[in-house]
Amino acid sequence: MTVALFQSLAETLVKGMSPVLAVVVFFIVGYVIIGIPLQFTRGPGYRDAWGTVGGIFAALMYLTILFAVYPDFRGPAASHSPTQKIAH
Repeated sequence: MTVALFQSLAETLVKGMSPVLAVVVFFIVGYVIIGIPLQFTRGPGYRDAWGTVGGIFAALMYLTILFAVYPDFRGPAASHSPTQKIAH
């Protein structure tokens, strides 16, 4: 049951938005969740440093989910074969 739940969640995340937008959204969410509480408890320096680390970690988690569920994922821009000849 856990595997099916994980795959359905990952499929929703992958098909719901473009990969670039998803990485940006996950970074922002990680930055806000980690950085804002540190802003109030330790100051803006901690918000910037640890918020960035949290954002990068969240974005990497998304990419890990993306490539774990879809190992051959190339994105919407890769629909053309690189060996396809261009008509002149």
